[in-house]
Amino acid sequence: MNRISIRWRIAVWSTLAFGIVLFAFAALLYGMLYRMHYRQVDDGLKNRFEKVRVDLETTTTPDQNFANWVRKFGKHLEISGVAVAPDGRIVAAANSLNQMPDSEWKTIVQPGPVFDSQMIPGFGHGRLARGSIETPTGTHTLILVAEMEHIDEELRGVAKVLWSTIPLMLVMVVIVSYVLAMKALSPVEQLTQRSNEITAENLHQRLPVPNPHDELGHLAKTINSMISRLEKSFAEVRRFSDDASHELRTPVTIIQSEAEMGLELTDVQDEASTRFKSILEECSRLTAVTSQLLALSRSESSAAGMKLASIDLEAMAEEVIRSLQPRITGRQLSLALIRNGPMKIESDQERVRQVFHNLLENSIKYTPTGGNIEVVLTHSSNLVNIEFRDSGIGIGAEHSDRIFDRFYKAHSGDEGLSSQHDQNSFPPSTGLGLSIVRSILDSLGGEIELIERPPWRTVFQVSLPTKPS
Repeated sequence: MNRISIRWRIAVWSTLAFGIVLFAFAALLYGMLYRMHYRQVDDGLKNRFEKVRVDLETTTTPDQNFANWVRKFGKHLEISGVAVAPDGRIVAAANSLNQMPDSEWKTIVQPGPVFDSQMIPGFGHGRLARGSIETPTGTHTLILVAEMEHIDEELRGVAKVLWSTIPLMLVMVVIVSYVLAMKALSPVEQLTQRSNEITAENLHQRLPVPNPHDELGHLAKTINSMISRLEKSFAEVRRFSDDASHELRTPVTIIQSEAEMGLELTDVQDEASTRFKSILEECSRLTAVTSQLLALSRSESSAAGMKLASIDLEAMAEEVIRSLQPRITGRQLSLALIRNGPMKIESDQERVRQVFHNLLENSIKYTPTGGNIEVVLTHSSNLVNIEFRDSGIGIGAEHSDRIFDRFYKAHSGDEGLSSQHDQNSFPPSTGLGLSIVRSILDSLGGEIELIERPPWRTVFQVSLPTKPS
């Protein structure tokens, strides 16, 4: 039942409740009609019985009077009768009751009629009123029988109408309940849709509150309050990243400058020179970390800050490759740019360049000397696909789910490297490059995923819309 939607549950429960009420009403209606008809028949039989009794109390010829009454019943009324003398002899009987067993014509000593229903051979379903009548010649028994076929037929018709109408009404109730539930829950669908549209990049948006006084209004206000708290928390985190990056840059720059000056001194000993070089390397690493933290913070800011422009992806790829050419040449790498035609999109030029730079730098960093790198540009529908392929050390399957997390380094230990490569032969990583790429692509409406495409060891596929949504 938990897998069924709320609208269907409302429809089912409403139909079930209505069905119970409907069945109870149908049973009550049928019972009332049944009792009403039988009471009318019983009243008619009782009235006839009383008329016969009054007429025969003073008569001196009861047998003749019984015969006259029985003949009158059979001719004018839907009532038949049988009169039995004190000695058990049948004084008078309607023709329709001739097939009734003699055992049924027993003498009844009760003064008033006793009512009963039974099937009578040759007569059908009948309602019987039996009672004794005192006459000058003794106690006679009178049995009056009312024909019930027409009443049974009427009750069967009522039952047929009820049992054929109830299923149709239940089907209509299901449909109406579902439609009403869908209409009542339509604001929930709108809240769900609007909630899904709110991401870390647009936490300034809020859900509409059409009626703040009903349950859905309270729910929307609660969600808006939660979004406000999240927006505040995100703003504090981003502000901290910005402040920390800016505050770290100044002392790191000073330390780096002092170390460079120390290296330039002519009387520096070899041990001191080694220490100054180590300081410079750590300063470079800290500078890279602060720069990337600042870039990550900016990439996660609102998409409203984007500067849209027409971008030639082929030209941009060539520009980034030229900027990294010294490193490519230094590691004796082979880099190929493959495209199948002009590739132009409308997006933020600086952010797209950052994506190219980070992914190419990642391939250069983890591809051994003499390795191969490919950048493949393809176009499909309203998307541009860019694949960054390299023959580097690869990324283990156990790291694929976390490589886009901040500060996660898939190659920080022996488990992240292939057995034929020494981890010390590759430069250290900050663990922020891929996080920045994914954050930028999220703000641009793009996607990135790590895919398998043998014989390449690492392949990142980037998808970018040709126009912003």
